[in-house]
Amino acid sequence: MAPNAAMETTRGWVVLVLKGAGSSPRVARYALHLAGRMEAGLDVLLLSARGREPNLLKALRREAAGAGIDCRLTRLAEEDPWRAMGRYAHDHRRVLMAVVDSDDLPPQGKEGVGRSPFPVTAVKAASLAGGES
Repeated sequence: MAPNAAMETTRGWVVLVLKGAGSSPRVARYALHLAGRMEAGLDVLLLSARGREPNLLKALRREAAGAGIDCRLTRLAEEDPWRAMGRYAHDHRRVLMAVVDSDDLPPQGKEGVGRSPFPVTAVKAASLAGGES
């Protein structure tokens, strides 16, 4: 993939893995907050090859722009978050970490599934303060 101009302005990327419209706004805001603290951009990895962008992403992009955080969207036709992160890492560099809603993660460990080339934080939406889940 060609380098993104925004990539040059960030220290790296926090990847937010979303499975679609049912994703938690709390987890998304947590990832955005981490990106800001790490002086990184936020790349939303949407596990859907097509379809409309979830409303959550529109709000997240507005929040990111207001906070001066680069925000981009990457779509992958993959249902398993572990495999998606592996595919994503193949084409993207400078990933600092990934954030995934723990409810979206399948069990780890069989046949290479469940490993990521970068640190992954699994977050339970109910454990975060503020906002709707």
